Amino acid sequence: MEDFLKRIFKKDFYTFKGLIAGIVLILLTIILKFDNFLEKGITTFKIRCFIYAALLIVWTIIWWGLCEYLPRNPKGKVGLLIAIVTESEKQKIRIKNDLSEGIKNLLKQYDLSNKVNVIVLEDYKANRVVEILKKYMLKKEEIGRTHISLDNAKKEKKLIGRREYKDFIKLNKKLNCHFYVFGKIKERQDIEYKYFIDLEGLVTHKPLEKKLAVTLEKEFVSVFPKEISFPETFEFKGFQLTSDWIFIASMDITGYAALLSGDPLTAYDLHENLENELAKFKPPPPNLQDVANNLKKNLAVELFRKAQIAYQKDDFTSTRKFIYEAESKDNKNYDVLVSIAYFAFNIEKDVSRSLEYLKKASDIGSDDYTWLYNRAFIYMYIGKYEKGFNDYKKLSDIKFLNEPRRVDECIEYNKDLIKVEANKYQLLFILGFLFYFKKRDLMSALNYFKSFKEKACSNRDYDYLCKRVDTYLMEISSKLLSE
Repeated sequence: MEDFLKRIFKKDFYTFKGLIAGIVLILLTIILKFDNFLEKGITTFKIRCFIYAALLIVWTIIWWGLCEYLPRNPKGKVGLLIAIVTESEKQKIRIKNDLSEGIKNLLKQYDLSNKVNVIVLEDYKANRVVEILKKYMLKKEEIGRTHISLDNAKKEKKLIGRREYKDFIKLNKKLNCHFYVFGKIKERQDIEYKYFIDLEGLVTHKPLEKKLAVTLEKEFVSVFPKEISFPETFEFKGFQLTSDWIFIASMDITGYAALLSGDPLTAYDLHENLENELAKFKPPPPNLQDVANNLKKNLAVELFRKAQIAYQKDDFTSTRKFIYEAESKDNKNYDVLVSIAYFAFNIEKDVSRSLEYLKKASDIGSDDYTWLYNRAFIYMYIGKYEKGFNDYKKLSDIKFLNEPRRVDECIEYNKDLIKVEANKYQLLFILGFLFYFKKRDLMSALNYFKSFKEKACSNRDYDYLCKRVDTYLMEISSKLLSE
């Protein structure tokens, strides 16, 4: 009898059967066995009944608490939750020992255990979580289908008011996870016995701009495996490859979400070892081929951002290291090429290398003309005034997306530099030009051009610029008078 109850207790712990089995086991193994002993100290049967009732109530509260409890991912770690519903004890063991342990071993292998926390839910809790996640995703898809004319922000507003969304948010607050892998595993006859694992995934992230959210969604759809199957005779290797697959997909997508959310350090930590994992698949399946194609580009962007952070901290050794690693990953990345040019000039004082990389950046054909701002400045700085002036003239007719920010950065850079190199009078000319043509600030432009003329035009080295400054002074004065 006890053995039978213990089996039910173990198998159906989180169900009503488990509660009743626990109550009966307490009655048989504790209350009945120890009642004679307790009777010697407490002779009144009614009092002993109160004690036994309290014991059973305590057990019921503990059981309920364990049923309701969901493990929470610690703050500061990337949470990966696995909730896969099984049909048998054998499958539970495979999910726990082969699949989840495989992922945990990969995290240890790549020294990610202190950054990524894997939570594997038992069947009862997996069932609860899967139900909430599925309802949320189905409702999201339904709103997307039935409100095609609405933009993403309006669709999101419609979703926020629904019960499915509120249940998901409540669940996510409890779990504090960043990536959810959920689904079910089946064993079926298909010529031979096979495992079929139906999977879905969900990534949580900070609110993103519409364009970035669409980009992340496309990455998710292209990467995450929906169904995996393999023969039972191949089960060890099958679960191992499934672990690799889930590891790659979850690290790639969570890392990409971190990058888009403005956390390049976490993104790089999650992405840097994926090249080794992808090498296990020869060739990679179609969805992982997309990861392989995009991985080097993402790593280059992340290393570029790390270089920026190091530069802001005056850690120039790390800056060099990260920026050249970025180039080794993707030597066609526009931002990386412009940054190498910037660092070559500002850290290494290597003008020829800086110009070389600005030429490479210009060959990319980007709509961003930061490279031209940088080249114009370098030509002016080294005294090639005609080349520098011609570049600035080109810029006077150019507009691009991030130009206002670039102009402000250039102004601040020149202001700071002239404090250190006061004899570089061409910096005053540059400031006058930027305020005149880009900021449309006539008074500031007039003052900088006047200052340039007073300080520079007695020196014949500046003749080329001095011939131009008089024209600008006359134009600005005329405009100010007409206002």
